[in-house]
Amino acid sequence: SSMCDCPSAEVPVHMLISREGNKRSLNATTMVSCALLLGGGAAVELLDIRDGDWEGWISVPHVHLTGFTRFHFVSYFRPQIEVLLPVEGYVYGPDNLPVIVAHVSDITEPLEPLLGFYVEVKVNGQVLLVSRNPGRDKYIHLRDSTGNYISDGDHDVTLQVLDLQPLPRGQPASLRVSVRRDA
Repeated sequence: SSMCDCPSAEVPVHMLISREGNKRSLNATTMVSCALLLGGGAAVELLDIRDGDWEGWISVPHVHLTGFTRFHFVSYFRPQIEVLLPVEGYVYGPDNLPVIVAHVSDITEPLEPLLGFYVEVKVNGQVLLVSRNPGRDKYIHLRDSTGNYISDGDHDVTLQVLDLQPLPRGQPASLRVSVRRDA
């Protein structure tokens, strides 16, 4: 502790971390108050970090400390889902595959792309699929894990944004989907 010149000196903290096994790493150095480190820890703000599972190394060379870290980061976001297709009253016929086009955005920053989330799709109360990072205006095909599209009939569909935990975020979107392939 005498190496820190406490309580006012700051020491560099180096981080080399990568997200979800990505070969590209975030290499950052930030200054942290020595008093905070000696007092049981310090919070480090990483501006360029994205949602996901992270791992790597953190070192405080000033006190000869290096350690491996693994953590899960979920940013604060307020998602909203806007269903673009199908429009109300549309019926999928024999020449149309039942798909939904949804626009997912953050209410607080609608122009920023949202990453690190899932959209859970329920049909008639049962989970049909979970789509990871569907992006903006991407087709969500209404088919099960075997590749079969939903059957003919009227279906209640619910879309819910999930974070990486996966916990629900924001309000779900509900719609009615009608399929008549035998028409």
